Amino acid sequence: GLGPDRDSISIRVQSLLRDQYLYIMVTDNGCGIDDNRLTEIRMTFRSQETDSENSHIGLSSLHGRLLLLYHGQARMEIDTVPGSHTRITLIIPATKEAPHV
Repeated sequence: GLGPDRDSISIRVQSLLRDQYLYIMVTDNGCGIDDNRLTEIRMTFRSQETDSENSHIGLSSLHGRLLLLYHGQARMEIDTVPGSHTRITLIIPATKEAPHV
């Protein structure tokens, strides 16, 4: 999220419990993601493809692991404004049983 016109960014981590789900939000004030790239990233979430050329392979991997660990009950959302910020939200069931790792 750094981009060519910035030499630093801030990252903010927040969490909250709502409706039996834990929301973990990670927001930066970086360069954001353009619409075409965001569409590509979301498509990898749906298909679970991992492409070595994909600079967001970590996001795809995290998404896949969430689906496996929480039996499809967790999800990850990306909200972004190009030139402003990006927020990744992990939405995880808040159950007493932890997933088996």
